Amino acid sequence: MIQNRVLKFDNFLIGGAFEQLDIDDPEEAQIWADHDLAILVENRCGIIEDPNGWSDQQRRYWRNRCLLQTESFLGPEAWGRYQHFWIKASDDRAGIIALGRPIIGKNRLFVGSLYLLPAFRGLGLGKKVLALVEETAFENHFHGIELETDWCWRNAVQFYLENNFWLNKWQGNLTLIKDQGLPNHRFSMKNNWASFELGSPFNTVVFQAERRKSDTYYTERPQCKTDWNSTRQISLNTFGLFLAMSGWPLKRSFLSSFVPKSSNKRLAPEELMNFIEDRNNSQPCIY
Repeated sequence: MIQNRVLKFDNFLIGGAFEQLDIDDPEEAQIWADHDLAILVENRCGIIEDPNGWSDQQRRYWRNRCLLQTESFLGPEAWGRYQHFWIKASDDRAGIIALGRPIIGKNRLFVGSLYLLPAFRGLGLGKKVLALVEETAFENHFHGIELETDWCWRNAVQFYLENNFWLNKWQGNLTLIKDQGLPNHRFSMKNNWASFELGSPFNTVVFQAERRKSDTYYTERPQCKTDWNSTRQISLNTFGLFLAMSGWPLKRSFLSSFVPKSSNKRLAPEELMNFIEDRNNSQPCIY
């Protein structure tokens, strides 16, 4: 599937599935930027648009409608940290993606602006793109991949959870990761019960939750393995996000009694609902 697995930060080479954007071609860069703007149109305005063929008037309209007064929209030529690509389906351009070099202290390939045109959805292409990026990252000696998304972009968050991403932290946006050292995980939900299961090397349920009226009650099955100490907090984050996305009440959980607030500001799941309410009050989603 991948014709050339060599990956360079000045010129990503990851095979025929992606076509690199010619950043020096103003027309091509504008079309790529229109696809990027369509992400905001869909997630902030709730409108699915095909950005191909947008006029200058349409671009101005969507920017005025989707952007906050404190925001500006930057084209790909201003993204110095990233390389930009068209996602290909056969000979067609099916969407866009940006891949970025790691920041100091991390060794993950950053993913941004993943977008598929409406006509190419529901075919499993998004999952294949993520698998290709992850495979390429590992083969080029990255520890994993990392991306950010807004918590209120529910479809995007659900998509990443379904593709086995972990919630690393909540600072502003949601930071989601996949690392080589992390096992697969699985959520289960039936009636008022939910569970979080780790795959190899654990293969066991480590958290369970029961929903009782306006509260959610948690139980934990501690792991004796040393790897569990480094996996526990990110597992709590991820399970909490899953429950929050499923509409479970997390405010008065007793979870905080044994999940301390850590110095890197990772938040326990019960804090999610307060976090969401604060964001709604100060900067609501735009519809």
